[in-house]
Amino acid sequence: MRHVLPTIGEFLASRFKWTFEQGEGSDLTYIGLAISGGVDSMALATLYAKAIAKDRRLPTCHAFIIDHKARPESTDEAEWVQQQLRWKRSYSSHLG
Repeated sequence: MRHVLPTIGEFLASRFKWTFEQGEGSDLTYIGLAISGGVDSMALATLYAKAIAKDRRLPTCHAFIIDHKARPESTDEAEWVQQQLRWKRSYSSHLG
């Protein structure tokens, strides 16, 4: 018998679902993700989008993006992140 591994979306959907069912999060309708635009947070946004595509019962994502204004281009980068999350992931977001 051949064992078939789940896709990353299927695996994450099962993990997120299990996590939300274990505690206080079982009745959540939204989850907030802090997205900086770095590789790790953009990967998290992508992986959660894949998970929710596999299981629509997972909470809807709302992204929080912080413009730290540490560099002159920070505001443009934060706005780009917000645009990418809206266009590619259909996430609502707050830029602050």
